[in-house]
Amino acid sequence: MKRPQKPPRDPHIGKARQEMKETYLGDGLYASYHDGAHTIRLRAPRLGGSGAAVDHEVYLEPAILLELLKFAKQFWKIDPKVLK
Repeated sequence: MKRPQKPPRDPHIGKARQEMKETYLGDGLYASYHDGAHTIRLRAPRLGGSGAAVDHEVYLEPAILLELLKFAKQFWKIDPKVLK
């Protein structure tokens, strides 16, 4: 039986970014890139009702991230130089 192949690496993203560790963005929000799923994971750790730690997570695919940026652009002037 053949092993499933890994998806090809995105040639538009450098190796360092594909293996990026979790980065703190601010306001209790962390981000990481998941190469296998080609998604950005946003994580907001919180304390649940019982006092136990609970992670609230959102996985952004490229198309959804683009929609989020379009949404933000309606309200804020985003300088393209900042995104480089």
